[in-house]
Amino acid sequence: MINEYKKRLNFFVNYLDDYILPESKEIIKNQISSLIKVDARRNTVGRWKFKILREFPVKFHPCDINGNKVQVDFSCNIDGEIPPLRHGRSLRIKRIENYTILIRLWSLEENLSCREEFDSEDIMHNIRDNNMERVILRFHLDKRKEGTDTEEPFYHIQFGGISQANEFNWYPKSINVPRFQFFPLDIILATEFILVNFFALESFNLREDPEWKRIIHTAQKFFLDPAILQYHSFIQDPTETFLAHSIKWNL
Repeated sequence: MINEYKKRLNFFVNYLDDYILPESKEIIKNQISSLIKVDARRNTVGRWKFKILREFPVKFHPCDINGNKVQVDFSCNIDGEIPPLRHGRSLRIKRIENYTILIRLWSLEENLSCREEFDSEDIMHNIRDNNMERVILRFHLDKRKEGTDTEEPFYHIQFGGISQANEFNWYPKSINVPRFQFFPLDIILATEFILVNFFALESFNLREDPEWKRIIHTAQKFFLDPAILQYHSFIQDPTETFLAHSIKWNL
């Protein structure tokens, strides 16, 4: 299963020239090449890992939204186990152990980045020194951490989250709720989401391409199937609510 996913990732990155910056394409390629780490004899538990640092995110080309110049980027940290050979001949994952994706929308123009009626002169000066770049939307997709006492859905999406200083994010750092029930995405499914929302016309032919759809289907099988099957079992239980099940869910 993991080999099929890696194969589709290699196809996937070749479709992105019109949408992401060249240096971001190299970032993805480097992660694909180091995705799988297993013992040559397959006698021990292996690992798979896909990590893109938020300091060096995958950046999409700037685009225009209602006359405003904006840019989307994302980073991620997703990994899991690969069982030893005795548990199966194919490279199958045991589970997704760590999962987080960050999608940010940056304003690139002064009229959207600087709010004269709200921002101090110091803030606006710093934004101007930052090439007018300011985060105006921030989505943090996450999986509940083991040992946390917070009642949150197992897979969830959160607006805001912990921001970096150069983001000049409008969202207050002290507010870390709410967390909405969500599906787990990966780099492929997150890209599809970004294309639909920010490059809808430009990417229409790509999204209708049969090979592209096969890439999407592989990612869906890898990430969505297990969650959807679990969600379906939650819905079928008349003794408990879906949200309560998701909060109590432990792998």
